Amino acid sequence: MNTNVKLIPMVGMVLLVAAPLVLTGCTTLQTTAVGTALGAGVGAIAGHQSGRAGEGVAIGAGAGALTGALVGSMMENHALKAERRAIERSNRVAYSGGSGNWIDGHYEYVVKKEWVDTTTTERVWVKEYQDGDRRIEGHYEVRKVPSGYYREYEEKIWIPGHYE
Repeated sequence: MNTNVKLIPMVGMVLLVAAPLVLTGCTTLQTTAVGTALGAGVGAIAGHQSGRAGEGVAIGAGAGALTGALVGSMMENHALKAERRAIERSNRVAYSGGSGNWIDGHYEYVVKKEWVDTTTTERVWVKEYQDGDRRIEGHYEVRKVPSGYYREYEEKIWIPGHYE
């Protein structure tokens, strides 16, 4: 029975350390793992000094994992932005070959046309007539009268940066 009492805090500590690792995903896993290890170490030292090493490890590991995830995310975003800038720079040089003018992104107004359907229906009297052997009496038919027009309008669109 004595082993079960010691096992419960250990399972709780493992869950507390593992939860931030699972929630942060693969992209920042290495940074999170390093942060967890450093946080656990600092927490163990601080907890040992206060006489509660187990709690210090758990709290330090959780704080380290969250800090590691935050730092990893910031590093990843910084790397992605730098990569985008490098690709854009290389595209400018490759496309222009030193000639051509770079036009920054801007809005333009474009005239577009759209069909406005104004089709109506009307009742038309059809006189009596013969259809082969059958005699069709006079009657009203509902017929569609197609009509409509093109409506012109302006639309504001974004033109990304490009060479001209």
